[in-house]
Amino acid sequence: MRKINYLLLILFALSFAACDDDDEVSSLTLSSTELTMYSQGTTSILVQGNGGYTASSSDEEIATVSIDGDAVLIKGKKVGKATITVKDKKDKTAEIEVTLYEENYTYKILGSDIFLVRGEVADNILNEIKGDIQQFYPAENGNLYRFVRNNRMEGILTIHPSGSEQVLYKGSFMAGKASYDIMRMDIKENVYYYFAYEDETKEKSAAIGGGSSLPFTFYDKLILVYNCTDYYKEKYPSAGIEYMAFGQYLESVDID
Repeated sequence: MRKINYLLLILFALSFAACDDDDEVSSLTLSSTELTMYSQGTTSILVQGNGGYTASSSDEEIATVSIDGDAVLIKGKKVGKATITVKDKKDKTAEIEVTLYEENYTYKILGSDIFLVRGEVADNILNEIKGDIQQFYPAENGNLYRFVRNNRMEGILTIHPSGSEQVLYKGSFMAGKASYDIMRMDIKENVYYYFAYEDETKEKSAAIGGGSSLPFTFYDKLILVYNCTDYYKEKYPSAGIEYMAFGQYLESVDID
């Protein structure tokens, strides 16, 4: 008799545990129900509910969605708005309102010059080198650089004639961290990094950002710097060049 009672107790405990496992969560909750993100960004939202989650987007041309365990993964496609609907196995639902955006910055090219030279380099050599500067940059004075930041870490760069939407060149830039790979163009293997400057005299000492220590920041005035040391050491092996860099000076402009 004692053995039968013991078995009944075990069965009761097991049935109680099973009921516990089947307890229904009254509502599905999300770690965020409103989200603003870059148009090419990816973000995860935590979900708490009854498991068995599925998700859908009201506009997959704007944003797509997938489930990874207890996380809702949202991937941006282009600028716009979309509603993400999350459902669990008990048909409880919750929504995330997603807004996708880009940052646009336009700069006009003011001019180019030798940014920095180290070594006892003769004036006639420097004058020859100055005549080469333009070949190392994809655009001329008056052209426009247009930076479109569509991700936390990077963005698209295009160059246009002033007053035109014609694309002369395309490239990319790193936006989320400092890098000597700050900017690449599609016409050459040239890689540019940047400094910001504050005064109209273009003093090199006025540089306040860029290089290897700061993230890319859209100051009002930028210098796009190209390190051409190796090129000119080979071209002028006896000129005493220790370091040579060019700079193209840009100023922010408003484009309607």
